[in-house]
Amino acid sequence: MRVAFPTDSLPIPCFMCNCDACRHTSGQMAFHTVRIVGVPQWVGTNKAVPVHEVLKAYQPPERKGVTQYFCPTCSAKVLVHVNVLENLQEEKPHLDPPNIQYQSSGGWPPRSLSTFGEEGVLNEGTEYWRVAGGALQQAEGVIQPVCHVHVSDTKDGGFAEQLLKVNDIDLVRYSGAIGSDQVPLGWRSPDLKEEQRDALSFYCHCRAISCTLSRPDEVIARLPTAPYPDLIFPKDTTRLAKARNIRDEKWWLRPSLAAGEPTRYLTGHCACDDTFKRWEATIPFVSPTQCDDPEV
Repeated sequence: MRVAFPTDSLPIPCFMCNCDACRHTSGQMAFHTVRIVGVPQWVGTNKAVPVHEVLKAYQPPERKGVTQYFCPTCSAKVLVHVNVLENLQEEKPHLDPPNIQYQSSGGWPPRSLSTFGEEGVLNEGTEYWRVAGGALQQAEGVIQPVCHVHVSDTKDGGFAEQLLKVNDIDLVRYSGAIGSDQVPLGWRSPDLKEEQRDALSFYCHCRAISCTLSRPDEVIARLPTAPYPDLIFPKDTTRLAKARNIRDEKWWLRPSLAAGEPTRYLTGHCACDDTFKRWEATIPFVSPTQCDDPEV
């Protein structure tokens, strides 16, 4: 399918949503979409796509007027439909960033970042569609993340603590919707307990799948054997013999960056096409991981 954008205002400002619904329906630390013109259409035609028949719909109970659409085969979140009248009745409305005028030299930054987001702009009409940023064939020059919203849902800052800027633009961190109070770097919710729990729960939004992740056990966590992932040694540039991990390194275990804290599991952000198209990776960048191996 194809979608249309207003070409006279590229790149289009968009936000990184950190709300519970977006995180637990996408499986990502944050999720970003951008509003389109009209409705999704089939490639090469002007015919509208019967989205309700082609994709799987899901309506988060706490997000009034918001319907998310997923691929029935690979589960990628592709489209979001917003009913404006219903959406305005909830506490977390989908208000877009203002349509900022760009400077002629270099595009960004806009003429005033200090005044960005002071007042959300309501889109005209009673309904509209948004497309997932990671589902676009090309995002460069088309969309521009400019802020994080609903950071308070994360309790500890979440992805807003990691993704600080995109294309040299500092991302504003809003506690709620655009225009709400901003949260500083290093923010922690007063509801967050100081002591670290021994187990973390993870679940999909409807909680049909709910599991618990425990801390690495010194014995059990070292039992598996696995080749190196692409995160550590890129497949395109790594010899097969090395990728097989013949030394049986337990690469998934990493010491904490803070002295005295327990061992943790290795994590990373994948930016490959499979991740973008299948699971909707939300940000086109890779977070570097510290490693002492000189061959990395």
